[in-house]
Amino acid sequence: MTNSLDIYLGVMIIGSSFLGLYYGIKLKNSYIKKLSLVATVCGLIVIAIYEIPSKDRPSLMATEYNRAGLIKASDGDLNGAISDFTNALKLDPKFAPAYENRGQVKYKISDAEGAIADFNQAISINPKLAIAYSDRGAAKKDLRDMVGAIADCTHAIELDPTLAPAYENRGETLFHTGNLNGAIEDFSRAVELIPSFAMAFNNRGFAKSKMGELDAAILDYTRAIEIDPKMAQAYVNRSVAEANKGDQVAADADSALALRINPSLKK
Repeated sequence: MTNSLDIYLGVMIIGSSFLGLYYGIKLKNSYIKKLSLVATVCGLIVIAIYEIPSKDRPSLMATEYNRAGLIKASDGDLNGAISDFTNALKLDPKFAPAYENRGQVKYKISDAEGAIADFNQAISINPKLAIAYSDRGAAKKDLRDMVGAIADCTHAIELDPTLAPAYENRGETLFHTGNLNGAIEDFSRAVELIPSFAMAFNNRGFAKSKMGELDAAILDYTRAIEIDPKMAQAYVNRSVAEANKGDQVAADADSALALRINPSLKK
């Protein structure tokens, strides 16, 4: 029989790995993330060794695999992340977060159709999972289903009006449909909700540039770069805006910085 000390030990290990994962990703601290991964492994061992009721064990182990997948995804090990999320789902086929997380990783590797299949599963399990609608909208946009993309992002916002990525995703879709004012409005709402949302600043700048508002666009690109100095696309976009203003010196400098960050841009 499991005693109270065993239960306490398992709970503390699992809890510490949750905190480690959160702060490791938030602070972009690989050391903390590695400690969290160790805690996750320890959590799996505790679940396996101690006499946790068999009906609870698969769910707990699925949670641990899901957490390990998040850590691997954050570290760039996307194949490893997919494997962990898949293991989580084998243990608990009704675990909506694992479908959502695996869908996000599939989207990152340009498997939009596979991502949509996972988001569909997440939504069927939890119809109120706003982020799944937002992410499915982004994948639909990539497949040129603009109507479906806007509908999904709008529903995500209805479920959670504070979900900044849903505004950003809908803004990108509106931009591609030619609705620049609507896109700017959504990007603006995204940065109001998350002032450090570099991509939303970059995309708002791009929309403003298309409208001929070059000074405002440059301010947005600059803010994106301040938040994320390694965002090569923001340097490229600012370079174009500067060139269009006639400031070729600044344009060349930004172009060089972009290439330094991402040499593949030469292609």
